[in-house]
Amino acid sequence: MSLLSKLISQAKKPSGILGKAMVLIMNIAHRNKTIWGLSQVHIQENNEVLDIGCGGGITLNLLQSWVTTGNIVGIDYSKDAVNLSIKTNQNAINDGLVRVELGNVMCLPYANDSFDIVTAVQTHYFWPDMLQSVMEVYRILRNDGKVVFIAESYKMSYHMPKYETIEKLKSLLEENGFRHISIQENNGWVCLAGTK
Repeated sequence: MSLLSKLISQAKKPSGILGKAMVLIMNIAHRNKTIWGLSQVHIQENNEVLDIGCGGGITLNLLQSWVTTGNIVGIDYSKDAVNLSIKTNQNAINDGLVRVELGNVMCLPYANDSFDIVTAVQTHYFWPDMLQSVMEVYRILRNDGKVVFIAESYKMSYHMPKYETIEKLKSLLEENGFRHISIQENNGWVCLAGTK
């Protein structure tokens, strides 16, 4: 396996020493753009929020600036990422504001209409089946709930041959019931949000 393939594999599902190092680097590297992306959406203090592919937990940590009386849940299919997210957010977990769980976007372990907001920061292009995943997100969102994708634009074209443009991802959301879709761009990053 080439070095590039190893790095992509670790970004997709971090494990071991290399995976832990990558997740910590991503926590630092993605912080400012995650703040920018989250600020594009109206997040209320009592919202129920799910972050899919929570990685090292930086998005969960940042969401605590907005969500103070609701609940923030992180899910990842990497045990190492879940453990790192727990470490990053231990105080909020102890206070009952944050929960971190092992799981898969293809079959989310939550009831219908459970969340007000679902976020995916630099992770949706690793989802194994975008159509199935988008349908799962739609299922667990409440009416008027929002899905928010925050990512570097070029990574979509690199990792998502079927949905390599933001317009194609927007169309996928529209075809599966999402409305009021907004697209914001900032120095090579995009924030795409849609409402159920």
